[in-house]
Amino acid sequence: MQGDCNLVLYKDYGKTSIWSTHTEGKGKNCQAALLNNGKLVVVGDSGTVVWDNGKTDYLNPYRLVLQSDGNVVIYGSALWHTNTAQRKEIDLMSVMKLE
Repeated sequence: MQGDCNLVLYKDYGKTSIWSTHTEGKGKNCQAALLNNGKLVVVGDSGTVVWDNGKTDYLNPYRLVLQSDGNVVIYGSALWHTNTAQRKEIDLMSVMKLE
C-alpha cells in the first residue's frame, strides 16, 4: 500500500507498476484487507471502503497469494486475480508491508 492510498504491484524491483487499484488520493492511512467472504478491499482511515474487487462468496474460506509467476490470486475457489501472471521480477518488498 502506498502512502497515497493506491495498492500497487510492481516488477523490476519497484521500477514498473503492473497493476494497481487506481485509488491514489481517495483516502489517508489506507489499508488493504481480505475479508472472510473473499472480497479484497482498500479501506481509508475513516473506515470507508475506497476500492473492492467486486467478488464475494460466503461459503468458502479464502487466502491471498502472490504466486511465483507474479499473479496475485484470491484462492478458495479462484474468485479473483490481478491477471499479472508471467511478469518477471516482482518485488515482494514493494508489495508487502510487515508489521
